[in-house]
Parts: sequence; C-alpha cells; structure tokens
Amino acid sequence: MRKFAFIALSVTLEVGMLFGQATNHQAESHPAKTTSATPHVAGLPPAAEQAMALLLAQARNVPQAHAALIAGKWERSKWEGVELHGKTLGVIGLGRVGALVAQRALAFGMRLLAYDPYVSPERARAMGVELRPLEELMAEADFVSIHLPKTPETVGLIGADLLAKVREVVGE
Repeated sequence: MRKFAFIALSVTLEVGMLFGQATNHQAESHPAKTTSATPHVAGLPPAAEQAMALLLAQARNVPQAHAALIAGKWERSKWEGVELHGKTLGVIGLGRVGALVAQRALAFGMRLLAYDPYVSPERARAMGVELRPLEELMAEADFVSIHLPKTPETVGLIGADLLAKVREVVGE
C-alpha cells in the first residue's frame, strides 16, 4: 500500500487543501476539503506560510500525535516524524504562492523540484529550483505542494496514474 503526503493549495477564488497521509484508494475516494479565501497580493505570504505550516505538521506527524494524545496515549517515539532539511519538496506551480513556498522551503534546507511549463529554466535556477517533468517530480519528491489555478489545463492533471508514481515511503 502506498503512502504519500500532499500539501495542496489552489489559489483561485477558493483555497483547497488536501492534507494528511492516505492510501491511493483513500485519496481517490475522498475529495479534498476546501476552505474559502479571497487571495490578494497581501494574502500571498500567509498562503505560503500556511502551506509551510501544513508541511511541517505532516513531516512531524502533528495530526496523528494530537489524535493519539486526545485518545489518552503518549506515543512520543511513534510520531517523531522526519526533518525537512535534506528532503525534497516538489512544487507544482511556481506562480506567486508557489514561488514563496519554494523560497521558504529553501530556508529549511530542502531540495526543490518544480513543475511549471511557464517558468523558464533561467528563472527556476535563480530561485534555486530544478524543473522536472511532472512524473519525475512525483517519483523523486518526499513532499509535494500544489499551487495551481483551476483551469481546463489543470483540471485532472493529477490522477491515479500520476499518484502511482509517488515514492513508496516519504523521506527514504
């Protein structure tokens, strides 16, 4: 059974977030939860910070540890998680929010891969990002952060066939 971790933000009129660990079957049968937001230029840094907060929570198993604690279990060693330093973040969409997430991830010492057909290799290099085809990004990344507008071009971009390319265990 594949496990994967996704942090997904889609900035259009709403911000959609898919957060947590799931199997491919769970991801296909349970759509992402959405929360309303009206992004504007002043809202871009908070959106990037929210993506990083979710990334940190996932890396450190915060939701799972919290659930165990609420259930009366103290399982500190079970939920240690992984460090972000040295891990690979795949950023799908290097627009305004995706670029800010990449900038913040660099500060954590992460390796950055990105998929964005509209970003030149020169711009990506200047941002400290390696451009990759989507399939390669999914196969190499420890974590994936999605920052795409909902357009005919992006709807259905990530499906079961692409999810099958995700690494078996995050962080290995």
